[in-house]
Amino acid sequence: MERLQLVSQSGLPPNASEVAELNVLAAVGARRRRRWNNERVLRELAGPMTAEEMHSQFNPVPFGYRAPTAFEVVARPQHAEIWDGFRNVDIDRQARVLERWEQHNKEQAAAARRAHQPQRMNPPSSSAQQHEHAAQALKQWGNVSRKARAALRKANVHAVLGLESQVCGSLE
Repeated sequence: MERLQLVSQSGLPPNASEVAELNVLAAVGARRRRRWNNERVLRELAGPMTAEEMHSQFNPVPFGYRAPTAFEVVARPQHAEIWDGFRNVDIDRQARVLERWEQHNKEQAAAARRAHQPQRMNPPSSSAQQHEHAAQALKQWGNVSRKARAALRKANVHAVLGLESQVCGSLE
């Protein structure tokens, strides 16, 4: 068994409590001995600590001190005027706000419908131009992959028309 030296860090002979700790450490394994030595070094490096500092070691910020939430801050008595707006509701004002909201929703729906309506293209003036446009369309359709064509066949007609109108609109 390994022999432990009975000399403290200050070079003086150890007191009774240190001797008792060393005797206990002689009976335990190397792992516990290393752990005890590490803890002892950390305690000595930390220096003397108050009870509050020791308590803070076991209650770090995420577990100990908890910052108040925004709701708790607003619920304090000094913020009572903020809550008056919730307690005293003007029914006429509420009706006006709801009417404006409905009007806004209707305008948004109308704008969405206008954006998704297919735009009409001007018909070509002669049959030669029609044939030329048809030939260009077939040539471009030939550049589309087989998987993309299958996806377009399976896709919702309205979605394809919306996509087509966006593409045609960007070309104009």
